Amino acid sequence: CSKMHVDSDYSYLVALDESNGEIIWTTQIAPREYGSWATPAYTDGSVFVSSRDKVYRIDADDGAVIWEFKSPGGYGSFISGPVVTSRAVYVGDWNGCHYYCIDKNNGTEIWDFTVSGYAQSVPAIAYDTVCFGSAYSGDNRVYCVDAFSGKEVWNTSFPIDKNVCGSVTIADKIVYLTTYDFCGTGIFYALNAFNGSKVWEHTIERTDSTPAYYPSPVRDYVYVAGGYTKKEVCCFDAKNGSLVWRVSGLGSWTNSPAVSKDGKVFVGKAGGGSDMIGGYVGLYCLDALTGDELWHTEYGGSSPAIANGFVYTIGADGRVYAFGNSTLPDLAVEANAPDNEYVVGKKGNITATIENIGKANVTTTFKVELRHKVDVLAEQTVNPPLNISNLREVVFEWTPEEPGEHRLKVEVDPPPGNVSKSNSRNNIAFVIVTVESSNMFDTNHGTYPSICGTHYGAIILKQNISVNRIYTYSCAGTGGHTEHVKIWNESTGECVVADWKGYTEEYHKSHMS
Repeated sequence: CSKMHVDSDYSYLVALDESNGEIIWTTQIAPREYGSWATPAYTDGSVFVSSRDKVYRIDADDGAVIWEFKSPGGYGSFISGPVVTSRAVYVGDWNGCHYYCIDKNNGTEIWDFTVSGYAQSVPAIAYDTVCFGSAYSGDNRVYCVDAFSGKEVWNTSFPIDKNVCGSVTIADKIVYLTTYDFCGTGIFYALNAFNGSKVWEHTIERTDSTPAYYPSPVRDYVYVAGGYTKKEVCCFDAKNGSLVWRVSGLGSWTNSPAVSKDGKVFVGKAGGGSDMIGGYVGLYCLDALTGDELWHTEYGGSSPAIANGFVYTIGADGRVYAFGNSTLPDLAVEANAPDNEYVVGKKGNITATIENIGKANVTTTFKVELRHKVDVLAEQTVNPPLNISNLREVVFEWTPEEPGEHRLKVEVDPPPGNVSKSNSRNNIAFVIVTVESSNMFDTNHGTYPSICGTHYGAIILKQNISVNRIYTYSCAGTGGHTEHVKIWNESTGECVVADWKGYTEEYHKSHMS
């Protein structure tokens, strides 16, 4: 998706063109709560956002509301953002003390889970489980529940003053989270993702920051920002919790750093006020391994987002800023169904033509997927180089399983992606394919036609196979009709028997066994 979606102060969801910042559409949503930090989530052509007592699914192309979910009883405020899977949307209702699992397709509730305190976290999904925090109750916990049923798997408690206000990060079988202490320092925890036991902990400045995980070529690192009066951003060894580096004066308790695939940490610099009112007054880019400053700007500074080679952030002036290299590849794709016909059980071809219409060559491998709905039907890897203005054709083999009209999707370099691109809106193409039923024989309109000889077709054992007007086999020497015909595979010698009961039952069906 090459649109950027932000929640505005006027309770509108706004879509901006990521290449030039122009407004594409705006959609009014419920008035936001004070202190809301609900970041929109995007997947499969839809944007999911929460505001006040509602969660919305909105069409990413035109801003139309597909569905909205209201907090049961109108109690509770969705001040944190949702997380979305192929099946469901997970979100917490803050002072309602519930986390909800909502059907992604129709917006109905699947299950809810009650926590001991405020449900303020953005849930995290991994290993078919959902993890989220609980704060302000004096019974601070992180819960892990089954993503499908909502049944609790484990929970881990923390000291009475260590509130789990922020969101957790799950990576490589470890759950990372921070705590906020109104009267002291916070603690950075790493827990076993399968049983909640503590792996390590480290004292940090109090924070609601969401940890950022980076599997570097050297070691695995995790980054976090924090501090109300004393600000800092830190890098820790993800496995043992040892401090790698610390930079003072950057970050804040409301700032979550982001790490790029090429080893850059982006973090904001707080302005005056409480960091929620005064906002941020700059964005810094640091070396992920050393913490050394690579560059900074006085614009933007809110928790950054990285996409397609650009970093996006909002400043105290209320403006959205984009920073990055404008000379990037741009992969456009067209999908076609070149075969004359597509038949159930018979292999067919779907082609994808990929062109680099950008301003730089592609120098790394990337994947191309063929999908039907949420299922990946086929996948291929394209090797570099794909230079400017060059084309590459990919051919997929697809064996349809059902007749009818099928809308197939081809996606180039699907998320998280491997190529930094200037535009991802043209990375997806669709093709409509009409699939016919598999008819083994067609005797046309003759009453007793002769179809002697060898006939070829796809046979699925133990299935009823529909055919058209198959009355009989008129075979030399039999003097009449036969009801049992052997059909064999010439290459393997396997044989099946066609049992036709056209005299007493449906004349156009033959059962293979």
